[in-house]
Amino acid sequence: MCRNVNLLNLKYPDYLLKKLHENFKVGLHNHFMSMKKALFYIVASEKDRAAMGLTVARRAAEHSRFSDVKVILQGESEKLLLDETPGIKDNVDYLIKNHHIDSACKFIAEKLTLTAPILKRGVDLQPAGERLAALVNDDYVPIVF
Repeated sequence: MCRNVNLLNLKYPDYLLKKLHENFKVGLHNHFMSMKKALFYIVASEKDRAAMGLTVARRAAEHSRFSDVKVILQGESEKLLLDETPGIKDNVDYLIKNHHIDSACKFIAEKLTLTAPILKRGVDLQPAGERLAALVNDDYVPIVF
């Protein structure tokens, strides 16, 4: 039941409705303040598994399942940033456009000679370990694909 409502005031319905409304707003605020931030760390070398990670990240962002969604790609999954398959390209485009892709691993991109095309797509290249640590220290919960 509502706090700060004593039985004497129950005979005044306006007062009771006001208190219910105030407590509802506080409950709503607490609900959204307790939402977690998600970090999708996509390291899978299998294209299907990595693509699934992108799909889950996109849907989580679209439906506000977390207070924030970030994606880090490392390894073979970085190739998905350049994939032209319709479903994958749509997910990557959405995540880039809405600033959900934090970065791709700089060292893997160099090794696979993907640096220029990834940067051209608008994705930042950073050491993945450093970005992972920074986001986890910023209270992001890692979800690994």
